[in-house]
Amino acid sequence: MNAVDSPDYCDFIFPAYVKKGDVVIGITSSGSAPGLSAKIRKHVEKTLPPNLEDILRQVRELRESLPKGKERQRKILQLVDELFED
Repeated sequence: MNAVDSPDYCDFIFPAYVKKGDVVIGITSSGSAPGLSAKIRKHVEKTLPPNLEDILRQVRELRESLPKGKERQRKILQLVDELFED
């Protein structure tokens, strides 16, 4: 039997996580402070841009349109910077 909120009956750690479309962010204290992980999750949720799924779509489209290499990486990072400024 496993119960994620009861360490005596659980042999794995389940992180707090934020999921917005295909963006998934996991937060864990390795089981030592679940309340802290939950607080960090709430903070992360508040700081993410509301249009994160649109940002991901635009970055994905650019990435798929360019050949692999340093120039693609540079253009992607430039786009990410621009999108996060808006």
